[in-house]
Amino acid sequence: MSFYLPRIALNRFYVSLIVLSCWSTPLIVHLYKRDEAKKRLICLICDCALDLVAAVVIPCVIIATYVKDFDMELQGFPMEFWYDDIWNMHAIHEFQILLVASWNDLATRMVFSVGMLIAMSDIKDLLRARANAVSVPPASTPMGEIQPVCALVLINCYEFAINGAKEDIDAQWSRLNPEMVVEAVIRHCPVLEMPSIIQQFSHMLILKVYNTSITEWSADSALTGTYHPNLASLYLIRVNMTDGMLPPGLLSPEFPSTLADIEMSTTNLRMLPDDLDTKWPTDGALMFEYSEFTSIPAVVMRLRPFLLSFCGNPIEEIPSELFAVESMYYLHIGDNQKLKALPANATLSGALGQFYLERTQITFFPSWLDPLVDFAVKEGFQTFRAVGTPYCEYATSVFNDSLSNADAMVAVRAKTKTPAMLGPGKPSILMDTSESTRPIIYRAVVCGVGTEWTFFPLSTEDRQSTLR
Repeated sequence: MSFYLPRIALNRFYVSLIVLSCWSTPLIVHLYKRDEAKKRLICLICDCALDLVAAVVIPCVIIATYVKDFDMELQGFPMEFWYDDIWNMHAIHEFQILLVASWNDLATRMVFSVGMLIAMSDIKDLLRARANAVSVPPASTPMGEIQPVCALVLINCYEFAINGAKEDIDAQWSRLNPEMVVEAVIRHCPVLEMPSIIQQFSHMLILKVYNTSITEWSADSALTGTYHPNLASLYLIRVNMTDGMLPPGLLSPEFPSTLADIEMSTTNLRMLPDDLDTKWPTDGALMFEYSEFTSIPAVVMRLRPFLLSFCGNPIEEIPSELFAVESMYYLHIGDNQKLKALPANATLSGALGQFYLERTQITFFPSWLDPLVDFAVKEGFQTFRAVGTPYCEYATSVFNDSLSNADAMVAVRAKTKTPAMLGPGKPSILMDTSESTRPIIYRAVVCGVGTEWTFFPLSTEDRQSTLR
């Protein structure tokens, strides 16, 4: 269990329990060797107390550390916590103590509970003054490791006064037990050459590169399903890549099928290989935020993401085929002043449930978006995030609670007599200026300042990863 307790104080407390468990019985036997009944009673009480601490007290202490972070309105933890390296690593390990992960895990947990019940039953029998043989529970000893055990491995080139050459990274990572690495983080490296030792991190779940220029990431150090069978998330944040293209290390034919969360923000990436759908897994989350794409590559549609973000890219035209991707629930194309219109005609997938187009120049919603409007009204939550668009500027009166329906729509009608509000394509119900549409617009569209956001929490990452 000590591997799952990264907090030093809690880890030491658990180790002390193991030591106490090992020595309590012989100590009690020595102190009460002439009083058989009392000796057995105190042994049982100690066993019961230790089982209670291991099965109940430690999980309660862990839960208490997360209570302040839990958001009752969200019914969960805010997203920014999951991008905090230390908090996330604590959660990954400590939640495995709180939750049952397998049948073997369940059987192991039952040992403490069953032991506690047996001890209480024996105490009850002993207090009835029935003579029984005394049994000494077996002692347990902690396991040791030769190499340092680190779940979170951080390479900070600035602090280590290195550039990020292979030998520099290799010298740091070779001192660790590679089997225990769960997350690897690389920061502030001006010339990163990814070493092949990364292929020894067979239990790695997360790889993050921040504020770094990747000059070499060859196939010899590639991410593959063979070497990284559990890899789940890849983050490239404030990263430059050679020629604005993905390095060979991210294009292996054996790319991990488990890597369904690929997030890139503030990079110089400008294109994707046409055969990327034959290498990367489908139905995942893809984020290429604040990069240099001028169009959305066709291969993205073939990857069938359930979440897609090209937020902050200078894209002038959105392909109509994008809206037909059956697996996509979240789509973010916002924070782009060059985007002025949506396709006049498109087939809308029934899966789309959240559409982010904030801080664009979009003024007109075509009629093919009406099924998404109907979805918003039916489900009771707003599906269009349009704060900072000309549409929201024109529709300001709709969200003014002090105006009646009639007055609000008269005010909207006075603002919308512009060519941009007339096309292209057949207008959506969101463009209707009749009184009956005000509740529909209110329930479907978000225009409130402060509701805009990117999928990757860049500001949170900057705070925790800044130069110190």
